[in-house]
Amino acid sequence: LKLDPGKFTDLKPPAGKFWADPFIVNKENKHYIFIEEYIYETGKGHISVLELDDDGALLGSAIIIDKTYHMSYPFIFELDDGYYMIPETMENRTIELYRCKRFPGEWEFVMNLMEDLYAVDTTLFYHDQKWWLFTSIDETETWLKPFTELFLFYTDDLFSGNWKSHPKNP
Repeated sequence: LKLDPGKFTDLKPPAGKFWADPFIVNKENKHYIFIEEYIYETGKGHISVLELDDDGALLGSAIIIDKTYHMSYPFIFELDDGYYMIPETMENRTIELYRCKRFPGEWEFVMNLMEDLYAVDTTLFYHDQKWWLFTSIDETETWLKPFTELFLFYTDDLFSGNWKSHPKNP
């Protein structure tokens, strides 16, 4: 995108919807924003993608992952020339990993990175041959407590399911 601080354009969702948690990918001279698209009528969000031109004008949007439970925060990252996503799936009590089959709109479930927990806004970081997973967890399992405690986990293999808790958690 051509960024001119004096010429930002608001991207506004259609009536009855709310857009949040943008993650931007620039690929092959196109610009994509992966978002939570929340539907007020159903009280549930799903993951959508917006396509923009070089001037920031919206070219189109599409739902890419929609489950029976709420989804948000589509953390997206590149690995081995492909894209992966960890959307927030707290309502399902999981941290889920998806792989892009055909960019930008076709995604498939790979695995649950973690299960049986209320976790939000999971973010990965790869450093010194280790995957680091940052997430906020509600150990009260009530959804009433604010997610103020950050937890950190690590593994040598993203796909092993073997996450170790950092000794200083939370």
